[in-house]
Amino acid sequence: MQTIASGTSAASPIVAGLGAYLLSFEGSRDPVALCDRIKELSTQGIVGGVVEGTTNALAFNGNPSG
Repeated sequence: MQTIASGTSAASPIVAGLGAYLLSFEGSRDPVALCDRIKELSTQGIVGGVVEGTTNALAFNGNPSG
């Protein structure tokens, strides 16, 4: 059985963990710069069923191996 988590309640801890991951590998930065980096690494336009006017981005850690 496959479970699909969606919405900000599901995304918040994942993106927070991604932020911690990036800080540990790429060094300290201010919160705005960290958010910009997360947006820069995200894959754009591939999430299905997104409400029009909503950002369509999938968080990605930048590591092509996972």
